[in-house]
Parts: sequence; C-alpha cells; structure tokens
Amino acid sequence: MSLPHYIIIVPHSVCPLGVRTLQQPCDELAAKAAMSLRSAISQVGLSVDDTIVWASQPRTVVDINRIRGRYDPSRYQLRNLARAATERGRRVVVIDVHSFPPGLVFGNYRLAVLDRPGTDFAVGLVGTLNQKLGPFTAAAYGIHPTEDDIHREMTGLGYEAVLFEYNENSEGGDVDQLNAVTATWLKARPSQLRRRMLSMLHGTDWSNLS
Repeated sequence: MSLPHYIIIVPHSVCPLGVRTLQQPCDELAAKAAMSLRSAISQVGLSVDDTIVWASQPRTVVDINRIRGRYDPSRYQLRNLARAATERGRRVVVIDVHSFPPGLVFGNYRLAVLDRPGTDFAVGLVGTLNQKLGPFTAAAYGIHPTEDDIHREMTGLGYEAVLFEYNENSEGGDVDQLNAVTATWLKARPSQLRRRMLSMLHGTDWSNLS
C-alpha cells in the first residue's frame, strides 16, 4: 500500500469584512484550523503538501465547493497537486476544511467529519476523538452528494477525500488539540488498513490488534 500524501483545501476562507454576514458568508475559523492541521500532520512525520489551497475570491463571487467552481484557479491547483503526488507514487488524501457557527447544523460538537457512508475515515477518526477528548467531541456525517463538489470530484478521480467542519466557538488551543489527536490517528491509520485487508484475505478479525 502506497504511503498517503495529504492536501488541504479551504474553499470558504475569504471573509471580506473579517466576519461572516448574511451578505458575505464565510468560514471564520477555517483558515486558522487548516494551518493548525497542516502543522499537526507534519509534526507526526506524515507527508502533507506545503501548499494549502485557498479560495481566491469570496464564495458569493464563486463557490469553489460547487460544480461551477471547478474552473476556478484554486480547483486547477488542487488537481495539479493531487496529480503530482500520484506521479510520485503517493496515495492522495484531500482534506476539505470548513467551520460553522456554534449551534447550527452540527450543534455543539467541536468537529464534524463528513464522508461517504460506508467508509472508515469519519467513523474511525470520530471514535478516537471521542475516546481521547471526551464524548460528544466529534460526530460523523454523510457527505452531501451534490453540494460538496470538491469531495465528489476528488473521489471520482480516484483520490480519497473527507470534509472537516470546525466549531467556530473553539479557541485556538482547542483546535490544536483536535488536530494533534487527528494527526496521531492518521499516523496509525495505514497499519489499521493493512490489518483490515489481512482480515478480509484470511478470514481472521485482526482489526483490534495493536
């Protein structure tokens, strides 16, 4: 199994007024969370792209997480980074970073992890976060089949993709703590996947072995 290479994209980070408004919706915490996540992944020795892919314009001008945004320079940049990592023999994992106002959509969870139903990423990571940081820290949700076009395109191209939603009520230290646990889980994940594959091949449940 090839080693993973993580690419982080932040599609709604441009806040022209500095904060979210009805006229200029944006993800207030996403930029800070993305930089913290990139640092945490790097610190555990995993391969993560030096480049974080940022939106070039507010989402009211072009929402790069919708199908119309596929022709934006940011989406071209994402595809080029993923292609380059694949050519180096890496397994690409795209993390699409967002943030949400507390109490809306994802309640008071500190982190919501969105992925396709039946995949192990969201459920596995959320289980670890709730075990390490306390129950109700994180929750797993199914990805929206049409609105989340970054996820749809990347998985359609054969890459792995997942969406993170950070609670904007979190302080910087909270975000760093979430990301430190996340990075540690990512570090252990390749061995978990190998055990699961061996289990499937040999009919033995080795998934709980350390």
